[in-house]
Parts: sequence; structure tokens; C-alpha cells
Amino acid sequence: MLPKLGIDVSHWQVNVDWSKARAAGIEFAFIKATQADNIFDKKYRVNWEASRNVGIPRGAYHFYDYRVAPLKQAAWLLGCTQLDPGELGYVLDAEAIKTQTLVKPPASYADDLHQFCEFISTETGTTLIIYTAYSFWTTYVGPTVTWARQNPLWIANYNNVAPTVPLPWGPDGWTFWQFTSNSQYEFDILYPVWLSRLFTLWSARLTLAKKSWKAKKELHFSDFEPCSS
Repeated sequence: MLPKLGIDVSHWQVNVDWSKARAAGIEFAFIKATQADNIFDKKYRVNWEASRNVGIPRGAYHFYDYRVAPLKQAAWLLGCTQLDPGELGYVLDAEAIKTQTLVKPPASYADDLHQFCEFISTETGTTLIIYTAYSFWTTYVGPTVTWARQNPLWIANYNNVAPTVPLPWGPDGWTFWQFTSNSQYEFDILYPVWLSRLFTLWSARLTLAKKSWKAKKELHFSDFEPCSS
């Protein structure tokens, strides 16, 4: 079976025509929600509602800032999204940041990311998807981080044959593959969209994750206030 095709959007894409995206064959989307503990993507609410209205399954992602405490970032994500991870679930975007020099040992970054994932999992009953690239994960987190194996991998690798996957997932342990930043689809936007492929087996796991989420949401919604910025 052919893999599904999806996109990754944020305020950089300005105005996405979600009806056009759906008509062009886009079957899922990752939408940026938050960054650090004080940035709320200004297009998140518009993209979140519009993608839902046309029936595109989506997940909310957080761009991780290595200078900020992991639990503060996790709480910010949950508050800003009002504990709604969408149909795909929450995503931890762990990648290199040009404005930051990473100097701590890999075990330290690995522990921070683990704390973030565990907090979200405990509060929502869901398992985060991790977005990363081979070079970043191998250099700054390390291949021996066994806890990450339970998290579905969204790998960024612009290779038209097959992605290079880091341990502990490799070599074929990816669930989502971001394979290009140059889309043939425009969707009335001013910047390219990122295209990703999805293994078709994920659909069954989505059903289970959504059921688990509904059971957990009632218990924790009042713990996090929606962000106002």
C-alpha cells in the first residue's frame, strides 16, 4: 500500500487553504503550537480549526528550547493547546537551533527531553511523537537512549530513497518521514510546506491513542490554563 502524504505548517506558511490541501491528497498535518515557555504560534488556532473542518487528522507540535526547563515547556504546550493533541497526538520537535550553542553532555539533553515526554504522557495518557534528524539526535542526545524507542519517530531526512534513522529506532523504525521542504503544492501560501510520508499501519494505532486520550482528558483539563499570547 502507498504511504499517506502529510504537511507541516506554522505561521511561516501564512495562510493555508486547507480545502485545497485536502483536495490535493494531503491526509494528515502537523501544526506548530508552541516554542519554549512563552511563544504561541500566531497561526495555530486558525490552522487547527480549519484543518479539522475539512477532515484532515492533525497533531500539535512543540519546538523545544534547550535553555528552558523541560517541565515549564511541557506545561506551556498543554495550556496553549487546552489539552487537545488532535488525532495524531503531541509532537516534540527536537532539532538544532542556529541561535543556540549546545554545550552540555548528551546525557543531559536526553534527560531533559525524557522529562518533557514523561510529563506529557502522564498528564494526557498519550505517547509523544518525536521529530528529529539523524545528525542532531546522534550528536546531542545519543544512540543509547532506550526510552525513546516507545515514541513514534518523525524523521527529517531529505533523501528520495529512504531516510537515515538514528538509534534506538533504526534502521527502519520511522513512522513519519519528512522527505522534502519543496512542495509541488502551494495551497495559497507564501512559503514551501514540508511534506511527510506516513506508514499506513499507523491508522490502527491512531484509533487506540484517541480512545486513551478521551479517557484521560476529563481528569486533567482544569490543571492547565489556556495561554493568552
